[in-house]
Amino acid sequence: MKTLDPEYLMRHMSFVFQDVALFNDTIWNNIKIGSMDASDDEILSAAKAAHCDEFARELPEGYETVLGENGQTLSGGERQRISIARALLKDAPIILLDEATASLDPKNESLIQEAISRLIADKTVLVIAHRLRTVTDADKILVLDGGELAGEGTRVELLDGCPVCVKLFSLAQQEQAENIWRKIVIKIVYDSKTGLGKKFAGKLQLPAQPASESVDESCVLITRNVGRGKIPRTTEKFLRKYGSFVKGVIVNGDRRFGKYYCAAGPKIEEKYHLPVILNIEGEGSDEDAERVREYIERLP
Repeated sequence: MKTLDPEYLMRHMSFVFQDVALFNDTIWNNIKIGSMDASDDEILSAAKAAHCDEFARELPEGYETVLGENGQTLSGGERQRISIARALLKDAPIILLDEATASLDPKNESLIQEAISRLIADKTVLVIAHRLRTVTDADKILVLDGGELAGEGTRVELLDGCPVCVKLFSLAQQEQAENIWRKIVIKIVYDSKTGLGKKFAGKLQLPAQPASESVDESCVLITRNVGRGKIPRTTEKFLRKYGSFVKGVIVNGDRRFGKYYCAAGPKIEEKYHLPVILNIEGEGSDEDAERVREYIERLP
């Protein structure tokens, strides 16, 4: 590689980095950088293949939306998709992926993995990663430890003769075992003006968001009692719009309401046909959190 002309090498390589460099220009022009001679159809095709079309068309100016310096108006996952669209448009025979899916939420990671699968088809791919699962199917893996080459070979060969790789694989398995139940329910949605619902969501160690925001994935809803068993307006609005994603409800009650303590639960069950997992008081207990975990693990 040292003997190759740098310009020749750059023409035959595409790069997808963890930190994406975008320009204070439109989405269209940021993608077009991949190949300035590309036709409009080719640019649009690359954008769709990289899942850029999904968010671009929702913006006020569509593909003509100006991103701001380094794409500050977009999420990390959206910026990464533009980077992949560039690489798809360039269609170079060699692809370098440098931590391309690091620090992404599950939804964006899934979309980007799909886009990368299209990008690397029939290409030579170099992957730089800290996660073993990212390179587990590679034809050849080089393991670096402290700047030194600690082993090389396939995954099977490394697990048989590379202590560093054996340790990494063991840690990865442990992490997967500890977090496997989290993959069943992605979000905890809370409706609580007091913040107690958010605190209980923290006990579950799951991603959480307020009910005022939209969802497009399975979730458990934490709601509150507002006296006389009424369903809070925010909860009503959320369930009417996103009830199909809700797998269960937790009611945060207050014993000051006496017989109406957590009485919103039965009304939610009757009106929306959703199971109430449990009633909690205040920010809930560790035992309450464990019961919710057990419920989540049993979900189909």
